[in-house]
Amino acid sequence: MGTPATSPQASPTSTAEQKAYSKAEVVKKVVRLVPETGPDGKPTGKTKKVPVSADEVLDFAVFEDSRVVVVTRDGQKLEGTL
Repeated sequence: MGTPATSPQASPTSTAEQKAYSKAEVVKKVVRLVPETGPDGKPTGKTKKVPVSADEVLDFAVFEDSRVVVVTRDGQKLEGTL
């Protein structure tokens, strides 16, 4: 079968480079999109950006293309840029 083809996506930075960013620094670059609700409690069709707290983050990765991927404790995978 041979070796699998490599993905054109950027790879995570090395562990030494990743440690240059703390969880608190990375969390500032990631937001969660949440639907807005009106006074009646029903969704308005709009979304708002809500910051992610460091307590919610299970793990993160910083990629060479300045992308940050955060995995939250509830399993959400969120992205941002440095």
